[in-house]
Amino acid sequence: MTPQNEQTQDEPTQDQTEATQDIVVDNKGAVTDRVSDLEAQLETERRRLADATVELTSKDEEIESLHVRVVDLQSNLDATQENMVTLNTAVGDAAGKYLAAQRALHPEVPSALITGATIAEVDESVKAGLQVVEAVRSTLAAEAKQNRVPAGAPTREVNIDALSPDEKIKLGLTQQREGGN
Repeated sequence: MTPQNEQTQDEPTQDQTEATQDIVVDNKGAVTDRVSDLEAQLETERRRLADATVELTSKDEEIESLHVRVVDLQSNLDATQENMVTLNTAVGDAAGKYLAAQRALHPEVPSALITGATIAEVDESVKAGLQVVEAVRSTLAAEAKQNRVPAGAPTREVNIDALSPDEKIKLGLTQQREGGN
């Protein structure tokens, strides 16, 4: 190899240097453009992240508020259920007392006919019991009317042989006054 050839192999030629400079300049512009694009994209992503963080914080606050509301509602539900148990017990006691009062108020109705666990049920059974009593009364009245015996004592036949002489005289005088025998 010649010394000139050695220089050529180790050092780029003028054309190669200019081409390399053109590539570097072109690549530098493209890299600069790409960096600008990436920076813009990064800024967009940062804004989106900030917006998402704000929204997430808002959602967290809303979740906490809803959790507090759920706890309050559960507490109210528990209190309401306790009140319902108390009221159901009171209603049951009142219905029992009402049942006893209706039995005392209607002695003509057999107590076995007056039943019920609620006031409405007791009222219905009293109504039905009064209808039964009325039906029995009507039936008994109709039977009594059919088998009616006239008022007063029936006329007696007098056994004259069993009377004393004084009683025979009184009987004769009585019959004579009545216009009879």
